[in-house]
Amino acid sequence: MKYAEYIIDANKVEFFNSVIGVEEVFINNEKISSKFSLFGKQHFFTIGDDNYGVNAQIDLTGISVKVHKNGVPVELKNKHKIGILPLIALGIFGFVIGIASGYFLMH
Repeated sequence: MKYAEYIIDANKVEFFNSVIGVEEVFINNEKISSKFSLFGKQHFFTIGDDNYGVNAQIDLTGISVKVHKNGVPVELKNKHKIGILPLIALGIFGFVIGIASGYFLMH
């Protein structure tokens, strides 16, 4: 599921997270980072002469993606924001799948 999309120096930067916790960062549709995380990992990349870091954080409004440029937090307009309700639904779905998997593995 896409959580964020930014335009940085005419480059489209996208942040995705799957149901199983795989975070991926794409620049212009090319995957540049992929990490497993339940609570957010830092992803690093370079655009031009600048070094960037992105990571997702869960707060009361949903999942927010924080961006750092050369180690300094920057405010960028997220062109794709997901709210708290889809996050709750995703959590419930994951919980149900986990319980069902456990039940079938035990029997």
